[in-house]
Amino acid sequence: MLRAKANGITPFKYLRYMIETLPTLKRVAKMHQLLPWNDVSHVEAAERAAA
Repeated sequence: MLRAKANGITPFKYLRYMIETLPTLKRVAKMHQLLPWNDVSHVEAAERAAA
Protein backbone atom coordinates (compact mmCIF):
# COMPACT_ATOMS: atom_id res chain seq x y z
CA MET A 1 0.00 0.00 0.00
CA LEU A 2 2.86 2.36 0.66
CA ARG A 3 4.13 1.79 -2.86
CA ALA A 4 0.70 2.62 -4.27
CA LYS A 5 0.61 5.85 -2.25
CA ALA A 6 4.14 6.72 -3.37
CA ASN A 7 3.00 6.38 -6.97
CA GLY A 8 -0.05 8.59 -6.51
CA ILE A 9 -2.66 5.83 -6.38
CA THR A 10 -5.39 5.65 -3.77
CA PRO A 11 -4.72 2.35 -1.94
CA PHE A 12 -8.38 1.31 -1.94
CA LYS A 13 -8.64 1.88 -5.70
CA TYR A 14 -5.46 -0.11 -6.27
CA LEU A 15 -6.65 -3.05 -4.15
CA ARG A 16 -9.98 -3.06 -5.92
CA TYR A 17 -8.27 -3.03 -9.30
CA MET A 18 -5.98 -5.89 -8.28
CA ILE A 19 -8.82 -8.03 -6.95
CA GLU A 20 -10.83 -7.52 -10.13
CA THR A 21 -7.94 -7.94 -12.55
CA LEU A 22 -5.89 -10.84 -11.16
CA PRO A 23 -8.48 -13.53 -11.98
CA THR A 24 -8.66 -12.35 -15.59
CA LEU A 25 -4.93 -12.56 -16.34
CA LYS A 26 -4.14 -15.17 -18.95
CA ARG A 27 -0.46 -15.49 -18.08
CA VAL A 28 1.45 -15.15 -14.85
CA ALA A 29 4.10 -13.23 -16.79
CA LYS A 30 1.67 -10.32 -17.15
CA MET A 31 1.42 -9.81 -13.39
CA HIS A 32 4.27 -7.29 -13.53
CA GLN A 33 1.89 -4.94 -15.35
CA LEU A 34 -0.20 -4.67 -12.18
CA LEU A 35 2.60 -3.41 -9.97
CA PRO A 36 1.98 0.12 -8.75
CA TRP A 37 5.22 1.58 -10.13
CA ASN A 38 4.20 0.72 -13.70
CA ASP A 39 1.79 2.87 -15.68
CA VAL A 40 -1.08 3.48 -13.26
CA SER A 41 -3.51 5.14 -15.63
CA HIS A 42 -5.34 1.81 -15.94
CA VAL A 43 -6.24 1.93 -12.23
CA GLU A 44 -7.95 5.29 -12.61
CA ALA A 45 -9.62 4.19 -15.87
CA ALA A 46 -11.00 1.08 -14.18
CA GLU A 47 -12.34 3.21 -11.33
CA ARG A 48 -14.11 5.55 -13.75
CA ALA A 49 -15.60 2.57 -15.63
CA ALA A 50 -16.90 1.06 -12.39
CA ALA A 51 -18.62 4.30 -11.37
